[in-house]
Formats: sequence, structure tokens, C-alpha cells
Amino acid sequence: MSSFLRLLQFVRNYKWPLFWSLLLVFIATGIGMIWPYIIGQITDQLGGFHELSEAAKAAKRPEATRFLLLIGAVLVALYLVQALINYTRALLLLFVGNRIVFDIRQRIFRHIQRLSMRYFDQNSHGHIMARVMYDVEAVQSVLSSGIVEIISNIITLLVALVFLYVLNWRMALVATCVLPLYVINFMMLKRRIRHAASDAREQYSLIYSILSEDISGIRVIKAFAREQHEARRFVREVRESIELNIKVGRLRTQLSVNANLLTSLANVAILGWGGYQILYTGTLTMGGLITFMGYQARLYGPVIALVRINDVINWVMAAVDRIFETLDTTPDIQERKNPIRLKRVQGYVDIEHVQFAYEPGELVLDDININAEPGKITALVGPSGSGKTTLVHLIPRFYDPTAGVIKLDGYDLRDLSLTNLRRNIGMVL
Repeated sequence: MSSFLRLLQFVRNYKWPLFWSLLLVFIATGIGMIWPYIIGQITDQLGGFHELSEAAKAAKRPEATRFLLLIGAVLVALYLVQALINYTRALLLLFVGNRIVFDIRQRIFRHIQRLSMRYFDQNSHGHIMARVMYDVEAVQSVLSSGIVEIISNIITLLVALVFLYVLNWRMALVATCVLPLYVINFMMLKRRIRHAASDAREQYSLIYSILSEDISGIRVIKAFAREQHEARRFVREVRESIELNIKVGRLRTQLSVNANLLTSLANVAILGWGGYQILYTGTLTMGGLITFMGYQARLYGPVIALVRINDVINWVMAAVDRIFETLDTTPDIQERKNPIRLKRVQGYVDIEHVQFAYEPGELVLDDININAEPGKITALVGPSGSGKTTLVHLIPRFYDPTAGVIKLDGYDLRDLSLTNLRRNIGMVL
């Protein structure tokens, strides 16, 4: 939940488009609540028309015609207003969703650029690209339409409850007794869906990584005749991804099927009780039953929609967690609060008793001492893996020494501004 709340911080810059979207949701919900009442009125007005005598039909026909024309005009007007509202709301949400995706993507990209080289050593290019592209894309559905849909369905549910209790509080009690079962159904599967979705997204990142590395390194693959090996590796990971996606889909289908089953059983119960009141007690008309079941649909429909939306949010939260995991990653190389900025660099480099290890306890460099003077060429010669490149990477502070100190013009590199330091270093890789 903390990740979701942090995600909502990106919404603050677009509160007014969202406000107007919510206002349109209120209006559209109110319009939708008129339909069950109209259907009930039509049923009561015209339900027994075919059973009347010809004389009674002729007497009632003008009044019924006027009634139908009025209802038709009202419905056309409502549908036009609703279409305009839905179009405007869709455009607002389209704007908000894409702008928020832009904000998140540029923020995570800027943050990745500030991370230390160790992060890039530990994470493949494809893994990082999946965070910036695939994971951020998944967030758009929640931030654009998801939030508004949740609020819309909650409003519809509450209004429907009020109408149901006003129409028939006894039947409304039966209808609302089913609601806790929806919550239980969701809570039973929530954690399993979240974990399965997280595994599926991680597997997708792995496939993305393999594909990125194989395409960029195709010359090496061909040079060593590794095509079949890489193809088998790719197919193996894709097969694992499919199995994980099927697992997620099975859990989500189970959640949806259970919710629909609860709805069907509740509808049968209400239909049976309403039919009893029509046939035996006379306390309910056919139009009243149809009106009640219309509002009942507006009670269960939003509940099922909320289950599905929360299911989607549960799935997307796996991506959100990964996004904030990246944003929470702190660089290993930290700059002093008030770093020194050299105005003129002469170029004296002193490496004193330097040790370095990529992993604790596994030294790559041990007690290195070098003095490089400006105007002179200093060459590092040695076999592959002896640490030449590692030592050079310590000078622009891609890494910091495990022990010892490196100085530039007498200043410890750790006291200098990183930007200022690197702008005074020329590298030909």
C-alpha cells in the first residue's frame, strides 16, 4: 500500500483534470440510476395491455402512446448527454494517464543516470530497460482510468444501496448479505495473485534482458557458433514465462468466476422472494420487482467491477514495487555536501596504497601506488584480468577504493565535485 500511496504523489500535478473527471462521473452515475425506474414504470403502465378488451385498449392507447413518446424523448436526451460526458471524461483521462507515464519515466531515467557503476554491473541492460518501459507502461491503466473507475463504482454502489432500501428494505437486506462474500473471495486470492504477478513480471524482464543482450552481441554469438545454445535458452525462459502467465490467469479467472457465481445466486434469491410477494402477498408489482432488480444489478455490477479493478491493481502493484525499488536505490558514490570545484586542473594523479574489491573479500587491486605527472605518459601493462581497467575506473570515481586514497592535484577525489572532476577527464574507451 505504501508504494500505491507514493504513486498517487504523481497525480497531484493533475488534480484539476481528475476533479472534472470525477464530477462527470457523478453526473453519469446519476443518469444511469434513472434507467431501472423507467423500465419499472413501463412495465406497470403497459404490462397488462395485451390482456385488455379491444374497447379498453382503444381508450388507453392515446395515453400509452404519449407516455412512450415522452419516455423515448427523455431516453434519447439522456443517452446524448451520457455520450458527451463519456467522451469528455475519456479525453481527460487519456491526457492524465499519458502525462503521468511521462513524469514517472523521465524521473526513473534521470535517477538511473545518477546511479553508480555497481548498479549496472549487477543489473543487465534488458532488466533496466524493462523497468523504464514495460513496468512504467503498466502503471498507466491504474493512474488514468483505474482510480476514476474505483470512485465511480463506489458512488454507484452507495446510491444503489439507498434506492434498494427505499424500495424494499427486506429484499435489500438479502441483497447486501452477499457483499461480505465478495470481500472474502478477493482477500483469499489477493496475496497469491500478487506473488504470481510479481514472478511473471520478473520472468518477462529476464526474457527482455536475454533478447537485448543476444541482439547487441550477435557478432560474438555467430563467431562462436552459439546460435542453438542461445535459442534453447530463450525458448526455455519463454516457456517459463507462459507457465507463470497461465498461473496468474487461472487465479484471476477463479476470482472473477467466484464473483459472478455469487451474483447469480443472489439474483435467484431475490427473484424467488420477489415472485412470492407478487403471487401470494400482493405487496409487490411486476414493475416494482423489475425496478428492484435493476438497482440490484447496479449494486453487484460495481462490486464485480471493483473486484476486477483491484485484481488489475494487484497485478500492476508488482510493477509499481519494482519502479520504487529502482527509485529507492542509492548511488554507492556519494558527493560531499559542499564539494570542492577545481577551477584549473594541472593533472597530478597520486594513487596511494589503493585496494579494491567488487565483492567483499575478493581483492582485485592490492596496495597499488602510482604517481602520474602532467605532460608525461603513464602506461599500465598487464594480462587480461589483472585490474588495469578497474584502476582507471577509480580515477573518475566510477568506483571508490576499498582502502587507500586517490588524489588529483593533491585533493582527495572524494572531496571533489563529481561533475567538475569528470568534466576535467578525457577518456577514450
